[in-house]
Amino acid sequence: MDTDDKKEQAGRLTIQPVGNGSDEAERQLTEEDARSVVWARMAHDRHTRPRPDAEAAWQQFRSERQPVRPKVGKRTWQIWVAALAGAAAMWMGMMVYDAWVEPRLQAVHEVIAMQHEQTPQQVVLHDADGVVDLTGHDSLSYRLASSVDVEQPKEEAGAAGWLRVQPVTLQKLSTPRGMDFKVILPDGSEVWLNAESTIEFPSAFTEKERRVVLHGEAFFKVAHDKRAPFYVETDRLKVRVLGTEFNFRNYRDEEAHVSLVKGSVEVMQPGTDEAVARLQPGQEACWNEAGQVVDVHAVDTFAVTQWVQGFFYFDDAPLKTILREVGRWYNLGVVFRNASYLDYRVHFSASRNEEVEQLVDYLNRLRKFKVRKEGVNLVVE
Repeated sequence: MDTDDKKEQAGRLTIQPVGNGSDEAERQLTEEDARSVVWARMAHDRHTRPRPDAEAAWQQFRSERQPVRPKVGKRTWQIWVAALAGAAAMWMGMMVYDAWVEPRLQAVHEVIAMQHEQTPQQVVLHDADGVVDLTGHDSLSYRLASSVDVEQPKEEAGAAGWLRVQPVTLQKLSTPRGMDFKVILPDGSEVWLNAESTIEFPSAFTEKERRVVLHGEAFFKVAHDKRAPFYVETDRLKVRVLGTEFNFRNYRDEEAHVSLVKGSVEVMQPGTDEAVARLQPGQEACWNEAGQVVDVHAVDTFAVTQWVQGFFYFDDAPLKTILREVGRWYNLGVVFRNASYLDYRVHFSASRNEEVEQLVDYLNRLRKFKVRKEGVNLVVE
Protein backbone atom coordinates (compact mmCIF):
# COMPACT_ATOMS: atom_id res chain seq x y z
CA MET A 1 0.00 0.00 0.00
CA ASP A 2 1.48 3.30 -1.08
CA THR A 3 1.60 6.47 0.94
CA ASP A 4 -1.55 8.19 -0.60
CA ASP A 5 -3.66 5.15 0.01
CA LYS A 6 -2.57 5.10 3.58
CA LYS A 7 -3.57 8.74 4.06
CA GLU A 8 -6.97 8.17 2.48
CA GLN A 9 -7.56 5.15 4.66
CA ALA A 10 -6.54 7.12 7.72
CA GLY A 11 -9.10 9.80 6.85
CA ARG A 12 -11.94 7.27 6.67
CA LEU A 13 -13.79 5.76 9.61
CA THR A 14 -15.34 2.33 9.13
CA ILE A 15 -17.99 1.44 11.67
CA GLN A 16 -18.37 -2.27 12.29
CA PRO A 17 -21.33 -3.63 14.18
CA VAL A 18 -20.70 -5.15 17.60
CA GLY A 19 -22.07 -8.65 17.81
CA ASN A 20 -22.83 -9.48 21.43
CA GLY A 21 -23.83 -5.96 22.79
CA SER A 22 -27.30 -4.60 23.34
CA ASP A 23 -29.12 -2.43 20.75
CA GLU A 24 -28.94 0.65 22.98
CA ALA A 25 -25.19 0.33 23.30
CA GLU A 26 -24.79 -0.05 19.59
CA ARG A 27 -26.89 3.10 18.92
CA GLN A 28 -24.84 5.18 21.39
CA LEU A 29 -21.63 4.04 19.81
CA THR A 30 -22.86 4.93 16.36
CA GLU A 31 -23.84 8.57 17.35
CA GLU A 32 -20.54 9.12 19.10
CA ASP A 33 -18.64 7.84 16.09
CA ALA A 34 -20.58 10.22 13.79
CA ARG A 35 -19.65 13.25 15.91
CA SER A 36 -16.05 12.16 15.82
CA VAL A 37 -16.18 12.01 12.04
CA VAL A 38 -17.51 15.60 11.84
CA TRP A 39 -14.84 16.95 14.16
CA ALA A 40 -12.15 15.09 12.25
CA ARG A 41 -13.24 16.59 8.95
CA MET A 42 -13.37 20.14 10.40
CA ALA A 43 -9.81 19.71 11.69
CA HIS A 44 -8.70 18.52 8.33
CA ASP A 45 -10.26 21.52 6.56
CA ARG A 46 -8.54 23.99 8.88
CA HIS A 47 -5.18 22.55 8.01
CA THR A 48 -5.70 22.11 4.29
CA ARG A 49 -7.75 25.22 3.23
CA PRO A 50 -6.24 28.78 3.02
CA ARG A 51 -7.31 31.47 5.55
CA PRO A 52 -9.59 34.29 4.21
CA ASP A 53 -7.96 37.72 3.57
CA ALA A 54 -10.08 40.11 5.73
CA GLU A 55 -8.32 43.27 4.50
CA ALA A 56 -8.90 42.42 0.85
CA ALA A 57 -12.58 41.72 1.55
CA TRP A 58 -12.94 45.13 3.29
CA GLN A 59 -11.33 47.00 0.43
CA GLN A 60 -13.60 45.26 -2.06
CA PHE A 61 -16.64 46.24 0.02
CA ARG A 62 -15.56 49.92 0.08
CA SER A 63 -14.96 50.01 -3.64
CA GLU A 64 -18.43 48.63 -4.30
CA ARG A 65 -20.03 51.40 -2.11
CA GLN A 66 -18.38 54.35 -3.92
CA PRO A 67 -20.90 56.47 -6.01
CA VAL A 68 -20.46 56.31 -9.73
CA ARG A 69 -20.17 59.78 -11.29
CA PRO A 70 -21.90 60.07 -14.62
CA LYS A 71 -19.85 61.15 -17.51
CA VAL A 72 -20.76 64.56 -18.95
CA GLY A 73 -21.23 64.02 -22.59
CA LYS A 74 -22.49 65.98 -25.54
CA ARG A 75 -26.11 65.09 -24.84
CA THR A 76 -25.96 66.55 -21.32
CA TRP A 77 -24.63 69.87 -22.59
CA GLN A 78 -27.39 70.02 -25.16
CA ILE A 79 -30.01 69.62 -22.42
CA TRP A 80 -28.44 72.41 -20.34
CA VAL A 81 -28.25 74.77 -23.30
CA ALA A 82 -31.89 74.08 -24.20
CA ALA A 83 -33.02 74.75 -20.60
CA LEU A 84 -31.14 78.06 -20.44
CA ALA A 85 -32.52 79.12 -23.80
CA GLY A 86 -36.06 78.34 -22.64
CA ALA A 87 -35.60 80.36 -19.45
CA ALA A 88 -34.22 83.31 -21.42
CA ALA A 89 -37.15 83.17 -23.85
CA MET A 90 -39.64 83.11 -20.96
CA TRP A 91 -37.96 86.10 -19.33
CA MET A 92 -38.02 88.05 -22.57
CA GLY A 93 -41.68 87.19 -23.04
CA MET A 94 -42.54 88.50 -19.59
CA MET A 95 -40.63 91.71 -20.23
CA VAL A 96 -42.43 92.28 -23.53
CA TYR A 97 -45.80 91.58 -21.92
CA ASP A 98 -45.18 94.00 -19.05
CA ALA A 99 -43.78 96.74 -21.29
CA TRP A 100 -46.07 96.50 -24.31
CA VAL A 101 -48.95 94.03 -24.11
CA GLU A 102 -50.30 94.69 -20.63
CA PRO A 103 -50.49 98.51 -20.96
CA ARG A 104 -52.48 98.07 -24.15
CA LEU A 105 -54.79 95.56 -22.57
CA GLN A 106 -55.29 97.99 -19.72
CA ALA A 107 -56.02 100.76 -22.19
CA VAL A 108 -58.75 98.64 -23.75
CA HIS A 109 -60.40 98.23 -20.36
CA GLU A 110 -59.82 101.80 -19.17
CA VAL A 111 -62.87 103.87 -18.37
CA ILE A 112 -62.52 107.62 -18.82
CA ALA A 113 -64.99 109.10 -16.34
CA MET A 114 -63.99 112.71 -17.14
CA GLN A 115 -61.79 114.40 -19.71
CA HIS A 116 -59.33 117.12 -18.87
CA GLU A 117 -60.23 120.35 -20.68
CA GLN A 118 -58.00 123.22 -21.63
CA THR A 119 -60.39 126.03 -20.73
CA PRO A 120 -59.59 129.60 -19.65
CA GLN A 121 -59.87 129.94 -15.88
CA GLN A 122 -62.21 132.92 -15.97
CA VAL A 123 -65.66 133.79 -14.67
CA VAL A 124 -67.30 135.36 -17.69
CA LEU A 125 -70.45 137.47 -18.13
CA HIS A 126 -72.00 137.83 -21.58
CA ASP A 127 -74.41 140.75 -21.94
CA ALA A 128 -75.50 143.33 -24.49
CA ASP A 129 -72.22 145.21 -24.07
CA GLY A 130 -70.04 142.16 -24.80
CA VAL A 131 -67.97 139.93 -22.59
CA VAL A 132 -66.93 140.94 -19.08
CA ASP A 133 -64.23 139.07 -17.15
CA LEU A 134 -65.33 138.80 -13.52
CA THR A 135 -62.31 136.79 -12.37
CA GLY A 136 -61.19 138.06 -8.99
CA HIS A 137 -64.76 138.80 -7.90
CA ASP A 138 -66.91 136.37 -5.95
CA SER A 139 -70.38 137.82 -6.55
CA LEU A 140 -72.51 140.05 -8.75
CA SER A 141 -75.82 141.77 -7.91
CA TYR A 142 -78.71 142.84 -10.16
CA ARG A 143 -80.90 143.75 -7.20
CA LEU A 144 -81.39 147.40 -8.26
CA ALA A 145 -82.28 146.65 -11.87
CA SER A 146 -85.64 147.91 -13.16
CA SER A 147 -88.50 145.45 -13.64
CA VAL A 148 -90.55 147.62 -16.06
CA ASP A 149 -90.84 147.37 -19.80
CA VAL A 150 -88.49 148.97 -22.27
CA GLU A 151 -90.41 152.21 -22.79
CA GLN A 152 -93.47 153.77 -21.14
CA PRO A 153 -94.95 157.26 -20.74
CA LYS A 154 -94.44 159.24 -17.59
CA GLU A 155 -97.16 161.63 -16.53
CA GLU A 156 -94.82 164.02 -14.76
CA ALA A 157 -92.91 164.60 -18.01
CA GLY A 158 -95.79 166.50 -19.66
CA ALA A 159 -97.25 166.06 -23.12
CA ALA A 160 -93.88 165.92 -24.81
CA GLY A 161 -92.14 163.85 -22.16
CA TRP A 162 -91.16 160.14 -22.32
CA LEU A 163 -89.05 158.21 -19.84
CA ARG A 164 -86.68 155.78 -21.57
CA VAL A 165 -85.55 153.01 -19.23
CA GLN A 166 -82.75 150.51 -19.72
CA PRO A 167 -83.93 147.73 -22.08
CA VAL A 168 -84.15 144.17 -20.76
CA THR A 169 -81.23 142.10 -22.03
CA LEU A 170 -80.20 138.48 -21.64
CA GLN A 171 -77.37 137.87 -19.18
CA LYS A 172 -75.23 134.75 -19.36
CA LEU A 173 -72.87 134.04 -16.48
CA SER A 174 -70.38 131.15 -16.73
CA THR A 175 -67.90 129.63 -14.30
CA PRO A 176 -64.89 127.52 -15.34
CA ARG A 177 -63.62 124.42 -13.64
CA GLY A 178 -62.20 125.20 -10.24
CA MET A 179 -64.31 128.34 -9.57
CA ASP A 180 -67.76 129.09 -8.18
CA PHE A 181 -69.69 132.37 -8.13
CA LYS A 182 -72.69 134.00 -6.48
CA VAL A 183 -75.21 136.17 -8.32
CA ILE A 184 -78.18 138.09 -6.92
CA LEU A 185 -80.94 138.22 -9.50
CA PRO A 186 -83.11 141.30 -10.16
CA ASP A 187 -85.89 139.99 -7.88
CA GLY A 188 -83.50 139.45 -4.98
CA SER A 189 -83.19 135.68 -5.45
CA GLU A 190 -79.71 134.35 -4.63
CA VAL A 191 -77.94 131.81 -6.80
CA TRP A 192 -74.64 130.04 -6.04
CA LEU A 193 -73.17 128.73 -9.27
CA ASN A 194 -70.87 125.72 -8.97
CA ALA A 195 -67.80 125.03 -11.13
CA GLU A 196 -68.27 124.46 -14.87
CA SER A 197 -71.79 125.87 -14.84
CA THR A 198 -73.79 128.52 -16.67
CA ILE A 199 -76.96 130.43 -15.82
CA GLU A 200 -78.97 132.59 -18.23
CA PHE A 201 -81.41 135.21 -16.94
CA PRO A 202 -82.86 138.58 -17.99
CA SER A 203 -81.51 141.82 -16.59
CA ALA A 204 -85.04 142.50 -15.31
CA PHE A 205 -88.03 140.21 -14.65
CA THR A 206 -91.55 140.92 -15.82
CA GLU A 207 -94.48 141.01 -13.44
CA LYS A 208 -95.91 137.64 -14.60
CA GLU A 209 -93.05 135.18 -14.28
CA ARG A 210 -89.36 134.74 -13.56
CA ARG A 211 -87.37 132.31 -15.74
CA VAL A 212 -83.75 131.23 -15.73
CA VAL A 213 -81.89 128.54 -17.67
CA LEU A 214 -79.25 126.37 -15.99
CA HIS A 215 -76.39 124.21 -17.24
CA GLY A 216 -74.38 122.51 -14.52
CA GLU A 217 -75.16 122.98 -10.83
CA ALA A 218 -76.58 125.78 -8.71
CA PHE A 219 -78.10 126.31 -5.30
CA PHE A 220 -81.12 128.63 -5.27
CA LYS A 221 -82.69 130.78 -2.58
CA VAL A 222 -85.75 132.07 -4.39
CA ALA A 223 -87.41 135.29 -3.24
CA HIS A 224 -91.11 134.76 -2.55
CA ASP A 225 -93.51 136.39 -5.02
CA LYS A 226 -97.02 134.99 -5.47
CA ARG A 227 -97.66 136.99 -8.61
CA ALA A 228 -94.59 135.68 -10.50
CA PRO A 229 -93.66 132.00 -10.18
CA PHE A 230 -89.98 131.17 -10.54
CA TYR A 231 -88.91 128.63 -13.20
CA VAL A 232 -85.55 126.92 -13.61
CA GLU A 233 -85.23 125.20 -16.97
CA THR A 234 -82.72 122.70 -18.33
CA ASP A 235 -82.57 120.49 -21.38
CA ARG A 236 -84.03 117.56 -19.42
CA LEU A 237 -86.42 119.04 -16.87
CA LYS A 238 -87.68 122.19 -15.23
CA VAL A 239 -88.97 123.20 -11.82
CA ARG A 240 -91.58 125.70 -10.68
CA VAL A 241 -91.44 127.41 -7.28
CA LEU A 242 -92.85 130.43 -5.49
CA GLY A 243 -90.28 130.81 -2.74
CA THR A 244 -87.96 128.06 -1.63
CA GLU A 245 -84.41 126.73 -1.28
CA PHE A 246 -83.17 123.85 -3.43
CA ASN A 247 -80.13 122.44 -5.18
CA PHE A 248 -80.33 121.72 -8.91
CA ARG A 249 -77.63 119.53 -10.49
CA ASN A 250 -77.70 118.94 -14.24
CA TYR A 251 -74.23 118.15 -15.61
CA ARG A 252 -73.98 116.41 -18.95
CA ASP A 253 -73.32 112.66 -18.89
CA GLU A 254 -74.70 112.47 -15.34
CA GLU A 255 -78.10 112.01 -13.76
CA ALA A 256 -80.00 115.20 -12.99
CA HIS A 257 -80.98 115.87 -9.36
CA VAL A 258 -83.36 118.35 -7.74
CA SER A 259 -82.94 118.34 -3.95
CA LEU A 260 -85.37 120.38 -1.86
CA VAL A 261 -84.23 122.08 1.36
CA LYS A 262 -87.20 124.38 2.13
CA GLY A 263 -90.60 125.14 0.64
CA SER A 264 -92.16 123.18 -2.20
CA VAL A 265 -91.10 122.39 -5.76
CA GLU A 266 -93.03 121.09 -8.75
CA VAL A 267 -91.01 119.11 -11.23
CA MET A 268 -91.99 119.06 -14.91
CA GLN A 269 -90.79 117.80 -18.27
CA PRO A 270 -89.33 120.42 -20.63
CA GLY A 271 -91.95 122.05 -22.83
CA THR A 272 -94.85 121.23 -20.51
CA ASP A 273 -96.45 122.81 -17.47
CA GLU A 274 -97.77 119.54 -16.04
CA ALA A 275 -96.05 118.49 -12.83
CA VAL A 276 -94.76 114.91 -12.73
CA ALA A 277 -93.61 115.17 -9.10
CA ARG A 278 -94.07 117.50 -6.17
CA LEU A 279 -91.24 117.52 -3.64
CA GLN A 280 -91.32 118.14 0.08
CA PRO A 281 -88.31 119.29 2.12
CA GLY A 282 -85.77 116.47 2.43
CA GLN A 283 -86.78 114.85 -0.86
CA GLU A 284 -84.94 114.52 -4.13
CA ALA A 285 -86.04 113.76 -7.69
CA CYS A 286 -83.52 112.02 -9.99
CA TRP A 287 -83.54 111.80 -13.77
CA ASN A 288 -81.42 109.59 -15.97
CA GLU A 289 -79.57 110.78 -19.06
CA ALA A 290 -82.61 110.14 -21.23
CA GLY A 291 -84.59 112.66 -19.19
CA GLN A 292 -87.02 110.16 -17.67
CA VAL A 293 -88.07 110.28 -14.02
CA VAL A 294 -86.18 107.61 -12.16
CA ASP A 295 -86.95 108.08 -8.50
CA VAL A 296 -88.24 110.39 -5.79
CA HIS A 297 -86.69 109.60 -2.44
CA ALA A 298 -85.41 111.05 0.83
CA VAL A 299 -82.08 112.85 0.69
CA ASP A 300 -79.56 114.29 3.14
CA THR A 301 -79.78 117.97 2.20
CA PHE A 302 -76.71 118.71 4.33
CA ALA A 303 -74.62 116.54 2.03
CA VAL A 304 -75.88 117.99 -1.26
CA THR A 305 -75.37 121.60 -0.19
CA GLN A 306 -71.93 121.43 1.44
CA TRP A 307 -70.23 122.57 -1.76
CA VAL A 308 -71.80 126.00 -1.15
CA GLN A 309 -69.88 126.12 2.15
CA GLY A 310 -66.61 125.18 0.44
CA PHE A 311 -66.49 121.46 1.15
CA PHE A 312 -66.59 118.15 -0.65
CA TYR A 313 -69.05 115.97 1.21
CA PHE A 314 -70.21 112.54 0.07
CA ASP A 315 -72.10 110.00 2.13
CA ASP A 316 -72.01 106.49 0.63
CA ALA A 317 -71.48 107.85 -2.89
CA PRO A 318 -69.96 106.01 -5.90
CA LEU A 319 -66.25 106.66 -6.37
CA LYS A 320 -66.82 107.89 -9.94
CA THR A 321 -69.18 110.60 -8.61
CA ILE A 322 -66.64 111.71 -6.02
CA LEU A 323 -63.72 111.84 -8.44
CA ARG A 324 -65.74 113.64 -11.11
CA GLU A 325 -66.48 116.35 -8.58
CA VAL A 326 -62.83 116.51 -7.52
CA GLY A 327 -61.72 116.54 -11.16
CA ARG A 328 -64.19 119.31 -11.98
CA TRP A 329 -62.88 121.45 -9.16
CA TYR A 330 -59.19 120.92 -9.97
CA ASN A 331 -59.67 120.66 -13.75
CA LEU A 332 -58.37 117.10 -13.98
CA GLY A 333 -59.43 114.13 -16.03
CA VAL A 334 -60.53 110.94 -14.26
CA VAL A 335 -59.39 107.54 -15.56
CA PHE A 336 -60.33 104.16 -14.06
CA ARG A 337 -57.83 101.45 -14.97
CA ASN A 338 -59.78 99.09 -12.76
CA ALA A 339 -63.42 99.46 -13.75
CA SER A 340 -64.60 97.45 -10.73
CA TYR A 341 -64.08 100.58 -8.59
CA LEU A 342 -66.41 102.80 -10.63
CA ASP A 343 -69.39 102.18 -8.36
CA TYR A 344 -67.43 101.46 -5.19
CA ARG A 345 -69.28 103.44 -2.52
CA VAL A 346 -67.33 105.69 -0.18
CA HIS A 347 -67.93 108.23 2.57
CA PHE A 348 -65.62 111.16 1.94
CA SER A 349 -65.29 114.79 2.99
CA ALA A 350 -62.59 117.43 2.55
CA SER A 351 -62.12 121.15 2.12
CA ARG A 352 -62.12 122.48 -1.43
CA ASN A 353 -59.22 124.71 -0.41
CA GLU A 354 -56.90 121.70 -0.03
CA GLU A 355 -54.25 120.86 -2.60
CA VAL A 356 -55.33 117.99 -4.83
CA GLU A 357 -52.39 115.87 -3.64
CA GLN A 358 -53.78 116.08 -0.12
CA LEU A 359 -57.18 114.83 -1.29
CA VAL A 360 -55.52 111.95 -3.12
CA ASP A 361 -53.74 111.04 0.11
CA TYR A 362 -57.06 111.11 2.01
CA LEU A 363 -58.60 108.72 -0.51
CA ASN A 364 -55.65 106.34 -0.40
CA ARG A 365 -55.88 106.15 3.37
CA LEU A 366 -59.08 104.18 2.89
CA ARG A 367 -56.82 101.33 1.64
CA LYS A 368 -59.51 100.06 -0.73
CA PHE A 369 -58.01 101.28 -4.02
CA LYS A 370 -55.06 103.28 -5.32
CA VAL A 371 -55.49 106.82 -6.67
CA ARG A 372 -52.63 108.86 -8.07
CA LYS A 373 -52.19 112.00 -10.09
CA GLU A 374 -50.61 111.43 -13.49
CA GLY A 375 -50.13 114.73 -15.29
CA VAL A 376 -53.61 116.16 -15.88
CA ASN A 377 -55.44 112.99 -14.80
CA LEU A 378 -56.51 111.25 -11.63
CA VAL A 379 -55.91 107.53 -12.17
CA VAL A 380 -57.58 104.75 -10.19
CA GLU A 381 -55.91 101.33 -10.10
